[in-house]
Amino acid sequence: MTPEAASTGRELFHTLEDVLRTAVGLVREIGSDPLVGRLLAAFRALPVEDREVIVGVLEREARSREMARTTAESLTGLVLRPNPNARLYVRVMDQEPVPDRRRAVVAAVRAMRLMHNGPLQGDWETEATAALRELEPDERASIEAFNRRMLALIAAASVPRKV
Repeated sequence: MTPEAASTGRELFHTLEDVLRTAVGLVREIGSDPLVGRLLAAFRALPVEDREVIVGVLEREARSREMARTTAESLTGLVLRPNPNARLYVRVMDQEPVPDRRRAVVAAVRAMRLMHNGPLQGDWETEATAALRELEPDERASIEAFNRRMLALIAAASVPRKV
C-alpha cells in the first residue's frame, strides 16, 4: 500500500469515526429525552411538503423565546409562554361544505333556542344586529324571507295534529 493510500485510508477511518460518534450522541440524546422521540415521530407524520414551513415556524418561535428570555424579560417584563391551544395549520374551506340537511336544521333550531333561553341568553340582540349589519342587503332580505317562512312553520307546528 502506498503512503498516499494509507493516508487516505486513515482520513476515511477518522471521518467514519466522527460520523459514528455523532450518531451515537444523537441516539443517546433521543433515548434520554422522550420528547425528542415524540418530536421526530410528529415530524415524520407531517406531509413532506409541509415540513419546511413547520420547521421555519419552530425556529422563529425558538428565536423569539430566546430573545424574550435574554432581553425583554428584564427590560419590559414581557414573558413568552407556549400556547397549548396553538395551531400551525390555518383552517381553509376549499369548497362549499355539503352539510347533512337534517343535522343542520336541528343544529340551527337548537342555536335559536339557546339565543333566548339558555347560556347565550342576555344581550344577544346587540351581537345579532352587528352581525346582520355586516351582511349585504340581499343577504339580509334572504334571511328576512327565511324568518317569515320560519314563523309560518312555527304556526303550523302549533296546530294540533289530527289523528
